[in-house]
Amino acid sequence: MLDKSSASTLLTQPNDGSYGLSSPSKSSSNCSINEKSDIICSEDCKPLVSTNNLKMLSLLDFAGHSAYYACHHIFFSPRAFFILVVDMTKELASVASEACKENDLIYSNWTYADYIRYWLGSIHTYSSRKAPVIIVFSHAEDNGANRKKALDYFFKICDCLPKKLLPHVDKSRVFSVEKNSDKNMEDLKTCIVSTMKLENHWGETIPISWAKLDSKLKTLRRSRNIYLFSNLFRDVQNANYVGIHDEEELRTALTFFHETGVILFRSAKKDIIILNIQWFVDAFKCIIVDETHIDIKDKSDFLDFDELNNHGLLSHTLLTKLWRIGDFYENENSLIHYMKELDMLAELSEEMWYVPCMNKQKYSCGILENCNVSSTLCFLFEFLPFVIYHRLVVSCINNLEMKPLKSAERMSIFHTVTILLCKDLTHRVLIGVCENKGRTHREYPYSIEIQTNVTTPRKIDNQMTLKLKARICQILVELTQVFSFYEKTKPFLVGYRCQIKPFSGNSDDHIIKDMSALELDCAKCTPVHVVDVTSILYFWQDGAD
Repeated sequence: MLDKSSASTLLTQPNDGSYGLSSPSKSSSNCSINEKSDIICSEDCKPLVSTNNLKMLSLLDFAGHSAYYACHHIFFSPRAFFILVVDMTKELASVASEACKENDLIYSNWTYADYIRYWLGSIHTYSSRKAPVIIVFSHAEDNGANRKKALDYFFKICDCLPKKLLPHVDKSRVFSVEKNSDKNMEDLKTCIVSTMKLENHWGETIPISWAKLDSKLKTLRRSRNIYLFSNLFRDVQNANYVGIHDEEELRTALTFFHETGVILFRSAKKDIIILNIQWFVDAFKCIIVDETHIDIKDKSDFLDFDELNNHGLLSHTLLTKLWRIGDFYENENSLIHYMKELDMLAELSEEMWYVPCMNKQKYSCGILENCNVSSTLCFLFEFLPFVIYHRLVVSCINNLEMKPLKSAERMSIFHTVTILLCKDLTHRVLIGVCENKGRTHREYPYSIEIQTNVTTPRKIDNQMTLKLKARICQILVELTQVFSFYEKTKPFLVGYRCQIKPFSGNSDDHIIKDMSALELDCAKCTPVHVVDVTSILYFWQDGAD
């Protein structure tokens, strides 16, 4: 569980083994970990109808590879709590160079404090605003896992965190550990148990029919990894003993098992059930863990591997080779379909997919030379929306029939920028993700930004940009409304760059949220300049003259 990463996260999901049939007051925890995997989904931690008060945990480990940063949200749940493992020998302000060895990526120069903020921000965004986090400091040999030293380091972390993240942590859930030592481990185990029991869903009663359904799922899992919802509904209808009589009840039960880490199931995408989560993760790992590719790369396909590892372009030939290693190839269509539904990859053609989290290409605004551009519309987020950026790009390709623009025979897809060609084959939309570190953007320091462009001398049709804004806003709402954090709050704020110029990604201009005046000065820029409000809003607001 402890590796070279500066900060790693272990997601833990209580599987209430009694299903309401026995008291949780005498419960204990029992976890089994496959130490050979980067992501852990314990096959030994299965729910069961029991009278021995045994409670189990499902564990998923997100340490070890930066590509997982783009997909871990899939497995987060409002029922989970988290263990954040941090190397306490590191200075929080120093760059975590061993965590990302690639240059020019959005997290290449992140400090250890940045990684901690990232993980806590992800928990806050994709799990719940109150999800408890247990902090474990590793490499405590020099101080003998001293409690005071651990708390001193904990308070340094607190000083680096936004106020909204502080409720997730507490000094009572802070521990330090030494290599090859059991010191503090019993206290850590006790904390895990007490944290579980304080969760508001702990010990909740569920229908006995759900326990019978779980038994059915375990039987299915022995012979297959994936199953159709329609087939399962047929099975439970034929098996009168289960006691589930309609699709809605089955969907509710499966959602519960998804939230407790038993299966992977999206109620809105009810056609496929992933019975074995680790198997699904392993299928994606075959694609994204480039360190393993060197063992199977040869002279006939090294160019395909380079396209995947540098540009995120996955050919069907390469996918077949990668998935023949495991038992994934026979389920290729279902796996691809599910990964598309989860916005993990985009289908460019029958023979090619795009995996955004693998793209390492650096963007240059020179690609927009000889283009007329619109103003830049900005969606502002409190925490890094890198996952949302990837999913937005994938959704535009999969659902809006857009395709990456080709320039100089290369697709215009980059690490933080994507340029997509619209259906009219004239307008293009640029989608970028930015980190705005200046003091003027302290509350909402991250943004997903869109800008349309056409080739000179064509003019941009503002009716097209209005439609693009509506569609992209709808996608962003759909991508964020599933998060419990956003249930009663806006998922993002909207603003505009203060000047109309080609998107650069590291611009020195600023984002203005309030453009209600016809004309205003941008006091954030140096020197101060007049903002042409009418021209900026022309592209994005209906009726702007």
